[in-house]
Amino acid sequence: MCASLSAAAILALSLIALPAAAQDEPADPNDSTDLRVAVTPGEVLLTGSDVTTINDSSLPTAYRICLDRERGHASLAVRVDGFDAAVIGLGACRIILGKQIEITPLTTLRGDEQIVASYQQLPTYEASAAGSSER
Repeated sequence: MCASLSAAAILALSLIALPAAAQDEPADPNDSTDLRVAVTPGEVLLTGSDVTTINDSSLPTAYRICLDRERGHASLAVRVDGFDAAVIGLGACRIILGKQIEITPLTTLRGDEQIVASYQQLPTYEASAAGSSER
């Protein structure tokens, strides 16, 4: 597949991929495939009812978002382009595609409860190859 896609093609892929993404995938710490193609890896600590924006751009961008089983007290809710799009369970990962991607705890965390989520931006060709499949 061509490494550069038109904005219309990317938008079409985002509209197709979002509704189909429904299954968590187990987080594999030894999976070097996604680490090798990652553009911007990051980690975020969420407490209370924090909302963190992972992506806010004019073009859809794909991210692999994982929730750390060992450092989490609740599932993670994902909003894409203003709509509830996915729930990520403890120890699971999802590939999410959208212009605006926000994450928040599924339930309000109390006291010292927290969630640690990691995210990696995937190159355009990786996102288009993933389509609606999970990794």
